[in-house]
Amino acid sequence: MTFCVKENSLPFIPKISASDYPPINIIVAVDSQDGIGKDGKIPWKCTEDMQFFRRKTLGLKSEKGEKVAKNKQAEPKPDTAYNAMIFGRKTFESITPITTGAILPGRIKIVISASMLQQNYELPELTPENATSAIFVFAAFDDAVNWCNRQNKLKMQPVSVEPEKSAPDQQRTIIRKIYACGGAAIYAAANYHPQLHKIYVTTVGDDDYNCDVFYRLPHPDTWIRGKIQRLNNNGAVLNVYKRCNPHEMQYLGVMRNILLNGCLRPNRTGVKTYSLFSQTLEYPLIDHAGNKIMPLLTTKRVFFITCYKELLWFLAGGTNAKSLQAQNVHIWDGNSSREFLDAQNLQHYKTGQLGPVYGAQWRHFGGEYNAQNDTMSGGVDQIATLIKGLKTDPFSRRHVLSAWNPADLAKMALPPCHLMSIFYVEPGANQQANFLNCKVIIRSNDMFLGHPFNVASYAALTHMIAAVCGMRAKRLVIDITDCHVYENHVDQVNVQLSRAPYGFPSFCFSEEIEKKMINNTLTIEDFNVSSIVLKNYICGEAIKGEMAK
Repeated sequence: MTFCVKENSLPFIPKISASDYPPINIIVAVDSQDGIGKDGKIPWKCTEDMQFFRRKTLGLKSEKGEKVAKNKQAEPKPDTAYNAMIFGRKTFESITPITTGAILPGRIKIVISASMLQQNYELPELTPENATSAIFVFAAFDDAVNWCNRQNKLKMQPVSVEPEKSAPDQQRTIIRKIYACGGAAIYAAANYHPQLHKIYVTTVGDDDYNCDVFYRLPHPDTWIRGKIQRLNNNGAVLNVYKRCNPHEMQYLGVMRNILLNGCLRPNRTGVKTYSLFSQTLEYPLIDHAGNKIMPLLTTKRVFFITCYKELLWFLAGGTNAKSLQAQNVHIWDGNSSREFLDAQNLQHYKTGQLGPVYGAQWRHFGGEYNAQNDTMSGGVDQIATLIKGLKTDPFSRRHVLSAWNPADLAKMALPPCHLMSIFYVEPGANQQANFLNCKVIIRSNDMFLGHPFNVASYAALTHMIAAVCGMRAKRLVIDITDCHVYENHVDQVNVQLSRAPYGFPSFCFSEEIEKKMINNTLTIEDFNVSSIVLKNYICGEAIKGEMAK
């Protein structure tokens, strides 16, 4: 048996298309109390479950298919596709001693074990020759999954056609699916991974084996159970659960409803919209394991860094699109062009000048805007007032942030669409103000281009304010009055509706932010472009659409 061992850290993994990622499936057997093991062993023998395990991980649909596979020659072929199996060390050793010969043939075997890692070993390239004979070792589940993702991306590249290349160099190995095979730590890591696609749970019977290790399904709201399959006459049954992201599904459902039932309405842009009146959508900001969630849509790529830079610009009280352009952010270019400003009777504004828009109202509500110098002064700092109120009187019903200032509307290149947000503190354990929720009021929402950014922006803002106030963000609710899709986006929306969503990514704050949170010295001004680090953002390709101006 060949050991291929990798050091603890992996190199940077580039962002790639969701179609290149192999789906993760959990495959687990439990007793009547959801136990999976006792004293480091599986305390039952269920032949039918082991047969299912073998067929599923080999990618066979039946016992007949398994017999055919055994009779096939084991010679690798170009573009060979294998399933990968991820084990914890103890689980792997419980199946068979790692010193034996060819175990679990026909599959890529990955073991998660810090103790098996040795500094002098380096992970070789995955090839058809070593794919099913080697054991690949990693320190963490996410490292192993990232490696699988990267292998597929590398193998998807065009094969060299240079005449001097030999035939073996043309062969490629694709990882078709990843199976999380236990133990408990592996299942726990896979449970909330956004690539998790299906969960196969065999209940071996009605007996309680007094296990000391258990498997718990992720929250049932995110999973749909299929038809139950009986495996034998002793009570063993197979349940198959398929992932459903209900919050992104609600978004897709609203867009589908707009196309089916929306009324066609004219508007200032000259591009008509299919529109519905009054829609409410909700997004989670924390999962059931307590991880921070960033609800970035997954049926198309949402460029979070662009949205986050805009949010920081809001928080800085920004009034000029050139500040964003300097950071390679161009979402305000169309509304700050010479042509657009002239059409709004703002001929005295310079190109790039936007007037007292969102950020100016957040930091200087009621203040004086100087068009000549493009500055805002005086007024109420709503962000500072909001944070102070959340800290000193968390259960107040007056935690409101408003961008709608009738006195300044004529000075704005574009009146605010997301015009108000209201914050609500939910008591946690021991009546402490643990959770922060946010409701956003949007008067007009472009569901294809605008809504994904609005969700990401207010999710980040809620997380940031919660961190400053010593709370945890929990829910984001968005209430839309005019909910629409532009006529020139219908084809793109149909492409997006054809895609199945993944799970939302999680994130962490930077080390600098975490330290200040611990020391209770964090302010909203401490956040910068490096303060939020996304984890496991799995998504479809970007879908471009022209903004109506």
